[in-house]
Amino acid sequence: MPEVWREAAGALLRGIGEAVVIALVLERLVDAPAKRRLVEDVIREASPQVLARVLARLLPDKMFQYIDEKLLKANLVRRSWKITYRISMLPDNVDYVKLQTESKYEMANTAASPTTYSAVYEVERSLFARVGETTINEVTARNLLQKPGHNLVFHYPDQGNKPEDLPRVVGDYVAFSKPFEIPVHDVLSAYQFVFTSTEYFHVGSIVPFFAKYPVEVTTLRINYPKDILKVIVDLPANRESELQPTEVDSAGCKYEFPIPILPGQGFTVRFPRV
Repeated sequence: MPEVWREAAGALLRGIGEAVVIALVLERLVDAPAKRRLVEDVIREASPQVLARVLARLLPDKMFQYIDEKLLKANLVRRSWKITYRISMLPDNVDYVKLQTESKYEMANTAASPTTYSAVYEVERSLFARVGETTINEVTARNLLQKPGHNLVFHYPDQGNKPEDLPRVVGDYVAFSKPFEIPVHDVLSAYQFVFTSTEYFHVGSIVPFFAKYPVEVTTLRINYPKDILKVIVDLPANRESELQPTEVDSAGCKYEFPIPILPGQGFTVRFPRV
């Protein structure tokens, strides 16, 4: 642990310890039913104050600068993110499913000048290689500030793709990564990115999806065999993490996320048997 964190943790524990001692002394002066509540209240009141003093003294600049610049004033924002999951049973193995994903989002740049954006898409390598291999099937990037039909910036697979532009295995993931310069526009989204992939999972698996940039509006569509599977969508950042579908039809469900997504946040999808 870095020295600054050791000092912060020590100061916090000392502060809580002092509060507990005071509470234990005072509890002798009050009746028994109030003792527990008194100790809990003192600790609850003291802990945030001690932590705030420690952080303000030790990490005033770097921490709050990071929060301000990276979270509150993020220049690159996903105006919309539309994810489509197509889940199908494998005909020769009923214990596994094929998950086909389309991730489509529009990126806006609100900075004063063009900003380089690293378009990254990662899917975990299959734990069941004998069932099927994980693949990134297609990547498309379009400049939305140009005329339709003339706005294609990048496409994979294509004969003109350079070796560094191809998906590759990185540890436990199949990954695509390529930098793009996002033009400035305060209102309109500047670029659209579309990724498609194929993965294989055991029935009942939990599939996570995380955002690396702020997302204003997120929509998730899941098509699946409703007579065999059920789906459960969890958004931990929401007050009620399990989301309810906003639309239901014979092919599946649609979910509209009730809150924006911050960097590092995401959702999970589970698909156990009915």
